[in-house]
Amino acid sequence: MLIKFAIRDLALVAIGISLWLWLGPLAQEARFGDALGLLAGLGLVITAYLAHEWGHALAARMAGARIYAPHTLLHVSLFSFDTKANTTQQFALMSLGGFAVTAIAIWFAYGWLPDEPFAAKVARGGITLLASITVFVEVPLLLVGLATGRIPSVVAVFTPREDGSIA
Repeated sequence: MLIKFAIRDLALVAIGISLWLWLGPLAQEARFGDALGLLAGLGLVITAYLAHEWGHALAARMAGARIYAPHTLLHVSLFSFDTKANTTQQFALMSLGGFAVTAIAIWFAYGWLPDEPFAAKVARGGITLLASITVFVEVPLLLVGLATGRIPSVVAVFTPREDGSIA
């Protein structure tokens, strides 16, 4: 079900890391350094975003949760979590998978990236923004779900119709 998305996302990660490795050094020397640095940094931000989403998806699978893939590779969301069929424990495990990857991305951004190049600043800023969304949107959803014993319906990005298509 998710194999097409795995291939898509591995290609995007390869592009993101290639942009960092290729454009990052060029950005420090080139006439268009800021533009190249922006692209190089965004490559790592996209990589961090995809890793976060795969952290959620793989944790959901490991927890035995039901998830749905979109019908198109152009969809922004990697999957939708079935809020009716899954338990709050599966929801918590799915959530923690993405949170763990985000923590690793923050550690990488601030522990391994150099301080000075513009590309590194873009990468750090973007990864910090993604982590902020996790902290201020996803963590409260998890806490509400745990406190109420019900998975918030907003977690289901899209739902399957009776004919199996995605709504």
